[in-house]
Amino acid sequence: MKKMKTVFLVDDDEDDRMLLLEALGTVIKHLNIIEIPSGSHLMALMKTGRFQHEPELILLDMNMPVINGLEIVKKLKDNERTRHIPVVMISTTSSRQLIGEAYRRGVNAFMIKPVIASDYEIMAMAINVCFLHSSQYELPVSSPKYHQNKMIMVVEDSDDHWELMSFSLTQTMPDIQLVRMTDKNATMELLNTQFENGHVVPELILLDLYLPSREEGLDLLASIRRFIEVNNLPEVPIIIFSHSGHQDDIRACYGKWANAYLVKPQDASVWPEYFKSLSHFWLKTFSFPKM
Repeated sequence: MKKMKTVFLVDDDEDDRMLLLEALGTVIKHLNIIEIPSGSHLMALMKTGRFQHEPELILLDMNMPVINGLEIVKKLKDNERTRHIPVVMISTTSSRQLIGEAYRRGVNAFMIKPVIASDYEIMAMAINVCFLHSSQYELPVSSPKYHQNKMIMVVEDSDDHWELMSFSLTQTMPDIQLVRMTDKNATMELLNTQFENGHVVPELILLDLYLPSREEGLDLLASIRRFIEVNNLPEVPIIIFSHSGHQDDIRACYGKWANAYLVKPQDASVWPEYFKSLSHFWLKTFSFPKM
């Protein structure tokens, strides 16, 4: 029997909560969704700890009365007890400044609320694939034009896993620029060279946690985050991709501001579909501030 996953849905708009609630229920099975009507209610709940199961994810509206989403996410990420819980902010705004501020406060991903009700199901699929991992969904391969001039960096010290990842990504996105690194020094050297020469920085970073130790992976994660902050670069999603599903590893990565944590599928045959879904959503569905 699959474990029931808990999600907090925090939004003062009842209609928006209903649309997302229905979409999540359609797409994801074995999901316990707790509706929370305001930021104040969420803060009170997290402070008292009076909930049966800690949430695997918090879906958070930006514009709410009394205490808004930006204030809430900062409080969550500043708190040792809650900083490991991933937060997806959902808003009607497409302001580059506000989206950037949301990431600076610590959100794991930002999604713009759909105009069409049916698009809430696509939003639910993105949430599932990138954060809840209940199942996989076949998505149409994006047009080659979309992926031109986009770089994905893969930091992976296993040759076997690199071969699988390279095959999967190039099969689904033949025009992507795919770069492999195997350790911290090479990764940081490339990032600095790309930046100094005015070249493209990665649109997405897939980072193995054990390089070969967990400490080395976490150190590289922190170094990339510092590099982005010091050079005032727009947010680059960093997805931890590991064989480990241990909660200690997951908490540690979210505590270091990884955008998401995914466990490598044991069945190699599902890797192409897995990466197609993953890359589709991180490159096309979630919103990030641009240069």
